[in-house]
Amino acid sequence: MNYPLWDIFVTILWFFVLGLWVFLVIWTIMLIFRRRDLSGWAKAAWLLFVIFVPLIGVVAYLVARGGHLADEQISGQNAPQDERYRAYSRSEAGGRHSSK
Repeated sequence: MNYPLWDIFVTILWFFVLGLWVFLVIWTIMLIFRRRDLSGWAKAAWLLFVIFVPLIGVVAYLVARGGHLADEQISGQNAPQDERYRAYSRSEAGGRHSSK
């Protein structure tokens, strides 16, 4: 077999980059559908842009709409879970102290 070690590393790198790219495109499409401040037409336009011109579409979406993605992810997804955890912690702490 004439496949040097360097070529194996490069092949693994390319598969990793391809997987990362597919993840980024799918993640961007999910972000487009989750947006509540975009109209249906705006979502359709962004979606077509990301699907038909993926490199420019993803970069343009992240530059144009990505300023508040971290805040939206933190406040949107973890708020109900945090509140449930805090309620559970209070009930457990209250239950332990009352049994002693």
